[in-house]
Amino acid sequence: MKFTPPNRCSLRAPRFNPFRVDGFLTGPPRVARASQPWAARCNPFGIETGAASPAPKGRHSSAQGKALGLRPTNFPSPERASLPARANRSALSGLGFFWTRHPGLCPGLTNGGLSGLCICLALAFLTAISSHAADWPQFRGPTGLGYTDAQNLPLTWNAKSNVNIAWKAALPKSDNPYSSPIVSGDRVFVTSAVNNPVEHHVLCFARADGKLLWDTTVEPGPWILKDLRGGYGAPTPCADGKNVFVVFGSAVIASLDFDGKVVWRKALTQYNFDVALGSSPILHKDTLILDCDQNNKTSSFIAFDKATGDIKWEQKRPQAIYAHSTPVIVDVNGKAQMLVSANKAIESLNPDSGEMIWWCSASGDASSPAFARNLVFSDSGRGGKAVCVDPTGTGDVTKTHLKWTFPQIPEGLSSAIIIGDLVFRTHNPESLKCIRISTGELVFTERLPGVSTWASPFATPDGTIYFASAGKSYVIKAGDKLEVIATNDIGEENRASSAVAGGKIFLRGNKNLFCIGKTQ
Repeated sequence: MKFTPPNRCSLRAPRFNPFRVDGFLTGPPRVARASQPWAARCNPFGIETGAASPAPKGRHSSAQGKALGLRPTNFPSPERASLPARANRSALSGLGFFWTRHPGLCPGLTNGGLSGLCICLALAFLTAISSHAADWPQFRGPTGLGYTDAQNLPLTWNAKSNVNIAWKAALPKSDNPYSSPIVSGDRVFVTSAVNNPVEHHVLCFARADGKLLWDTTVEPGPWILKDLRGGYGAPTPCADGKNVFVVFGSAVIASLDFDGKVVWRKALTQYNFDVALGSSPILHKDTLILDCDQNNKTSSFIAFDKATGDIKWEQKRPQAIYAHSTPVIVDVNGKAQMLVSANKAIESLNPDSGEMIWWCSASGDASSPAFARNLVFSDSGRGGKAVCVDPTGTGDVTKTHLKWTFPQIPEGLSSAIIIGDLVFRTHNPESLKCIRISTGELVFTERLPGVSTWASPFATPDGTIYFASAGKSYVIKAGDKLEVIATNDIGEENRASSAVAGGKIFLRGNKNLFCIGKTQ
């Protein structure tokens, strides 16, 4: 049957949507840009809501909709998402359009009538996703929060027996290989660095088979490290589908096209970082934003024009000292906020200017914030208290919008992830904490022997959490009790976080880049 899409399709907003991130959803009303996916207002991670109520009989739009198990809706909700018909093509060619045949995972899709466009998109997603679907274009994925729309990922893998190892590719020698891989289109990008003599490399691999397509050298910047604990290769790159943007610890930032040609390169003029430049760059609209918090009252946020490398704005922050976390951009009541775990506060900045929106006294340094249910969770990563903040205030919100504090989370340089009402956080010594986001109550602390407390986790729509690295990995089911589904160990312990794209998991080891995918 051929479906003719109407001009618009309205979807009821779910109770909780971790994908409500600026650049993906804006509003109100929530108008999903055709060029940006994740527009479907479903709730893949709101596992606390339970299964959706059955749709009334006779309200399915078509036999195809029934076969897929899709639950249509047409509610006049004030928080509805409107999707232009042209998204049929462009949304699917971007990061991926999430639809599910399981109503319990997508409780927003219940009752009412589903328009032809929605069924077209659902059928297209299930049968012919483009090669650019579900990219992982920056640190912790498209939202920066560790969520993926991928389903049916491998639970187990083994490099020695080659179980679910789709391919592996040799990596060159790299000192402090802490940056994580990213995926954009049909390419996988990895950076590497050598301490002596100082060398910076950007490597591009074919996503399909791991073939090395090119290895481009980026001229080092002006900063020569005396303390090499952090090294030159900590920041993870990001990409926009045309260019890949890289930062190295010698205080240099650059853009390369997908053929490996350097488009532009800029050296930072201030580089009073403590032991390393650790924050990864993020993209916002036409800018590339870098957190340059450092010492000697020279901290700043810098937004570069992603096309030219020229500085579009710089917000100086003399009150801030060194920090290494990567900011995340989220949507709070229809407005973009850039959340920053600064050294002595959790802060919100305007990503269009760098101006401060609010701040709350807190420990911060290495871990990125987590965000869901319109709440911000943040801890230092270096050990200390954690905080939960309502992000709707302005100015100093320490006394007005601080929801709760958790007294102590030991050191762990990974970042937290929120699933439903639960925060999951790994820390030393090889442990996992689960905290209730609504109250700050400790749900459990359990040991995960061998788990990396550097690599940040990701989660799938059914509430499966992957604490994945090229060392020992754990796959667990989110819940009030620890439920380990699988453990895996590739044997190349590394501090990099994983990337997820096209039903595959990409892990960086000390010697190889691994693509994990179902092979049987």
